[in-house]
Amino acid sequence: MTRLDEAARQQALLRALWRQSPDLSIEPGLTEAPDRARRGLDAYRANATAHVRRALADIFPTLRALLGEEAFDAMAVAYWRAEPPLQGNLSHAGDRMAAFIQGDAQLASEPYLADVARLDCALHHALAAADPPTPPSGLDLLGAHDPASLVLEPSAAMALVVSSWPVLRIHSAHAQDAPPDAFSAARMALANREGDVALVWRDGYRPQAASVATTDRAWWLALMARVSLAEALDRAGPAFNFQDWLLQALVKHWLAEVRLIETPTDEASTERAPGMSVRLGDRVR
Repeated sequence: MTRLDEAARQQALLRALWRQSPDLSIEPGLTEAPDRARRGLDAYRANATAHVRRALADIFPTLRALLGEEAFDAMAVAYWRAEPPLQGNLSHAGDRMAAFIQGDAQLASEPYLADVARLDCALHHALAAADPPTPPSGLDLLGAHDPASLVLEPSAAMALVVSSWPVLRIHSAHAQDAPPDAFSAARMALANREGDVALVWRDGYRPQAASVATTDRAWWLALMARVSLAEALDRAGPAFNFQDWLLQALVKHWLAEVRLIETPTDEASTERAPGMSVRLGDRVR
């Protein structure tokens, strides 16, 4: 069998696995008798479904707690059939879950679930993200270049989940160490439709999520959008203290790299000559 023939056979098997009632007669390369082939496919399908259910339960613990085990398992199967994994690593199997939930008419009455899924997924990815270098690469560039020529690259574990719903408080209420009144607070916030902006990162081996203060939200949105440092500082406004943030970022490993923006201009035009361009300390408090 040639490599192309084997690839076609594997693709046929996948098509059969993802269809609930495959017509085996139209699939090339399935040489078993129909009844035997169907039993084999049923076994493969059951095994794959069980693996995906377990993987999704690990990725979305808050979502599973909200829906209940039975409803979550049913949704996981429906999601798996509608959005089959694009790679063998099932840690990415839930990357399209939030969009799937948004498009599910049966879940329209619970509009916050998609953002809960986004937060769960961000925390899951933070756990496996690469560690940033210590200290961050290019940190010395902060003292040698104009902020307009620099970009701060957040660590790979970081994410910002912006929601019109109190998804962080819902998530926190389901934590093992949640205070007794956490559910009441989350329900009240949900009834009042209070939104959350959640910052996700990893502290050692533990993913973390914390609320972003209103005064810092413009900064974090700009940072995660990878705009220039000058533009990020302008968006953050005069009340934002960059030096304090940088110290915290170094301690919490929020920053992976400071890099120069690639421009066609001569490198000398981006170097900060003494007394010429605006210094970083002049732009922040």
